[in-house]
Amino acid sequence: TAVAGLASLTVSYTAYGDAEVLETKTFDSLTAGTAVTFTTAALTADAYYNFTVTVSDAAGNETVKSRKIKAGEYSVNLDNVTIDGTEYQKTSMVAVTEKPATITGSGSDGVFIEGRTVTLSPYVIGRYQVTQELFEAVMGINPSHFQDSTECTYTYHSHTLASGETQKLRPVEYVNWYTAIAFCNKLTLLTGGDADDLVYSVTVDGEEVDWENLAYSDIPIDTDSNIDWTTVTFDRTKTGCRLPTEAEWEFAARGGDQSDTVNWNYTYAGSDTLDDVAWNEDNSDSKTHEVGLKTENSLGIYDMSGNVFEWCQDRHRRRISTGDETDPVGASSGYEHVIRGDCWDRCSGASEAVVYRGKGGVRVRNSYYGFRIARTLP
Repeated sequence: TAVAGLASLTVSYTAYGDAEVLETKTFDSLTAGTAVTFTTAALTADAYYNFTVTVSDAAGNETVKSRKIKAGEYSVNLDNVTIDGTEYQKTSMVAVTEKPATITGSGSDGVFIEGRTVTLSPYVIGRYQVTQELFEAVMGINPSHFQDSTECTYTYHSHTLASGETQKLRPVEYVNWYTAIAFCNKLTLLTGGDADDLVYSVTVDGEEVDWENLAYSDIPIDTDSNIDWTTVTFDRTKTGCRLPTEAEWEFAARGGDQSDTVNWNYTYAGSDTLDDVAWNEDNSDSKTHEVGLKTENSLGIYDMSGNVFEWCQDRHRRRISTGDETDPVGASSGYEHVIRGDCWDRCSGASEAVVYRGKGGVRVRNSYYGFRIARTLP
């Protein structure tokens, strides 16, 4: 989608590892907010290609970005979310792995530690953190602390939207873990799924929650101790929307390819330089920012370091066990769930790292916590 000030955009691609350009397409006279589409010639299924996008502004300044892409068909839609005919910007997804991926652990930080081998089944993940706009479209409310029209009661930060950014594209925050999973089930239904596709199940007073008609006010928040919601079940084999597991989150943040040692070993998601990829205490002006404005990682995923912490599926476990595991989901019990990625209000450097493991109480809501979605590939 074209942005203001863009004069031209050129797309070209090669077979991965080959210098010969197979095809080039240039778009001129672009209008801000208008999407452009490039339909390639026939590609070889399951082969990798390197796509390069060059954008130029009116002053002739160029920005070049390249991405490795595998040709094929996806049984899960990766495009922007559309609900009742309305397309929501910055809601697309990325295929992290289309076949089982085995990660051999090393070191002592993160989930892929020395002595542990993890196998992850195919899945996709959100390219962006869930936006305020999409959350409100699904849940009927925007609970976020950072809304440009509201007055801030804290002296050390402001709600004011940063210049040039779009309010509705800031990440949703002030959501607890229960709210995040409810959003996932409701989004599944709103985008063509049915009850058989729902990943989460909650029984209240002997009856399954009516997810389609569930109101935001029905979800346990803060001190609400609705015991029924503590028994939520999770079925990863279902293809509906869900939270990523902690291992899926870290694998995606590190680029989804352990053999690519440069990207895999970056300190942060896509770089060793924190400010390049993360909104943090030093550069955020003490507030959240529109998603997708920092540099993406090698998979094209944004904000996996900084902006807002992201809820994961797993209950937090203090120690990561060694041995072989397939699709691990954390502790079997506990009040706290994993949060990853850090947020706008911290700048230790360590906590924004891709291997940093945080935790939050399952009902806790604050302006630090948001999330992104994932889906299992069948």
